[in-house]
Amino acid sequence: MSTTTNSKPVDRIRLGRVTVAIWRHLAEDGSPFYKFTIDTSYKDSTGNYQSTSSFGLRDALLVAKIA
Repeated sequence: MSTTTNSKPVDRIRLGRVTVAIWRHLAEDGSPFYKFTIDTSYKDSTGNYQSTSSFGLRDALLVAKIA
């Protein structure tokens, strides 16, 4: 079992439309470890920005580079 140490990522890295967020967690013994999430943003039909972790073929190279 682990816990997240805070609700904000320790860092965000952006490459084009793709963003990776790095999250710090604590193991049961108190030692830190890190996980990451990758997402992309798009403008919906009403003009509002949304984010998703589902990628199209055009994002494949960006995801590979940022991971």
